Amino acid sequence: MKYIDDPITGAPVLILKAKLHKGVYRTEPCPFCGKRHIHGAVDGHRLAHCPHKKRRDVTAPDGTRLSPEDGYFLNRSLLRTTKAHLKTNKNNGIL
Repeated sequence: MKYIDDPITGAPVLILKAKLHKGVYRTEPCPFCGKRHIHGAVDGHRLAHCPHKKRRDVTAPDGTRLSPEDGYFLNRSLLRTTKAHLKTNKNNGIL
């Protein structure tokens, strides 16, 4: 289970893997509720779609507590943004 610190709130946010399936992104089973969630292809942070009665905090291997209230980042969003950012900065001579 991986996470990053949210650049705005500083809260630890889960990184949830998702794969393209019939035109939408379907997540791996969510650690917060055990269900798979469906998202469109727009990059960025996601709110947790977990049913409120089934939501629960989870603990990362290093002891960090992750909350569904902070949502999650889809891995494709994070990786695509990072790679594009690095490529753009490298081409512009920044890196």
